[in-house]
Amino acid sequence: HTLWHGLQALDLSPTATRLWGALMLGQREQLDRADWQVLSRTGTSHLLVISGLHVGLVAVMAMALVGLVRWIKPINSAVGMRSQAWAGVLAGFGFAVLSGFGLPAQRALIMLVGLLWSRLLGLQINFAQRLGLAFAVTITWQPNSLFSLGLWLSYGAVLALGLVWYRCQERTLY
Repeated sequence: HTLWHGLQALDLSPTATRLWGALMLGQREQLDRADWQVLSRTGTSHLLVISGLHVGLVAVMAMALVGLVRWIKPINSAVGMRSQAWAGVLAGFGFAVLSGFGLPAQRALIMLVGLLWSRLLGLQINFAQRLGLAFAVTITWQPNSLFSLGLWLSYGAVLALGLVWYRCQERTLY
């Protein structure tokens, strides 16, 4: 990885290079036993697992950046919304690839595309339909994931967030 070599070029301590590589790029194989012991004792080992949340956060940051640009220099609303969605998908895809494109990253990317589908193509599809489409693509792409707790937790969490969002929007209408 080019970024891994960039980290090494910063001339950090070997431990810092290994930890930053694991945190930013998911390069956990660079960590030695002593590193894992420290992470375990401090309760921070979960930070090294690249998950759907990380892919989603990178996508949201890219979308927010494009949104900021849209705010500074207003453009057509439909074009702006599509550009934000594409920025999120491309950033999410790039991060998923950088992290090793593991199953959780793939699932997150499928869900991200599924949820942004209507913005990407300018279609009128509700949240449940988008999430259902993403779920169908996920189990088609990864049929064994039906038996994975991660699949159910991921989709359950997104469904719960969607329901909370819907409920909050409903209250603002009155």
